[in-house]
Amino acid sequence: MSSHRSRPRLMFAWTAGGCTHAMAGVLVASVVLASAPATGQDSPAPVPADAAASTVGDAQAMAVIDRYIEATGGAQAWAALTSIRGMGRIVMPGLPVSGRFTVEQTRTAYRLSVDMFQITPDGETHVAHQVTVRNGDRTWRQQGDGQPEPLNRVAHADLIRKQYFNPLSDVAARYSSVTLEGTEDVDGMPCMKIAMVPKDTSAPTELRWFDVAEGLQRKIAETPRGGGVTAEVYLSDYRQVGTVKLHHAIRIASVGASIERIFDAMQTNVSIDACLFEPPSEAPTTPGAPAAPATP
Repeated sequence: MSSHRSRPRLMFAWTAGGCTHAMAGVLVASVVLASAPATGQDSPAPVPADAAASTVGDAQAMAVIDRYIEATGGAQAWAALTSIRGMGRIVMPGLPVSGRFTVEQTRTAYRLSVDMFQITPDGETHVAHQVTVRNGDRTWRQQGDGQPEPLNRVAHADLIRKQYFNPLSDVAARYSSVTLEGTEDVDGMPCMKIAMVPKDTSAPTELRWFDVAEGLQRKIAETPRGGGVTAEVYLSDYRQVGTVKLHHAIRIASVGASIERIFDAMQTNVSIDACLFEPPSEAPTTPGAPAAPATP
């Protein structure tokens, strides 16, 4: 991110094309996963009749995912979702660094805007601003007042693949296999551990944990394409937002450090201006970037 000396910003605003909007009250999640009223069950839900016939995963694994979808609002609610908008804070424990973020997401576009603030030993505040956007099959990033630059192939592919409202709402379309690997505790909660192999063969296997008590997703292990350090993503503070239930706290732990993203407000099925997903000037297309898959 670019940085410069400045006073901390007290209001967020976003500008794209010819429109500017001041942040008044609410915004979205980049990896939107959800949950619904607690079921009160202390064991996995019964296996649905059609789960055993699944060609994607074993019956127990599919039952865990089906329970999660129901716990977060149900398949019909996810299918009817048209947009998510959110705003919140970024916390880096133990460091003089903090931030604010806003997210807007529709069925075909996604925008994440981040402002990071660093307090120097002499009391000055440095501000770094970055915007990452997906519009259809095009992706780019803009730092500070610089020109928008296309994402590299790896970042492009990851953004295209991950930015669904809920990647687990259509497992058969996105994964070639789903397997239950047993149970493990996550933050003191017994959880079912699921291994999911994406149909995109260049993407690594995903590990996901769902708590036994409520069926909510509590952890994701993410490894970069081509290998590298695995990050553990912890999800908590699920709340009802319209017809679905979304986590409002994300903690990412990797190599002994962690960063937290906390949503202060979220909305669903609201109108989001298309101009937010357009670059201030023409952003070049990532060479050889794959086309975006059809959004359900």
